[in-house]
Amino acid sequence: MQNWSVITISLIREVVFAYEAILIVSLIFFNVLIIIGKYGVVIDAFL
Repeated sequence: MQNWSVITISLIREVVFAYEAILIVSLIFFNVLIIIGKYGVVIDAFL
């Protein structure tokens, strides 16, 4: 019974860690898209 609780806790920690990693990556990607969009507008203005 104790082994199951340890396995469950470790699985929950891995899932939370994976979720946080995905969240951080998506936030970075979103910020990069915004920056590219702003510079894209500037480049379009120059062209």
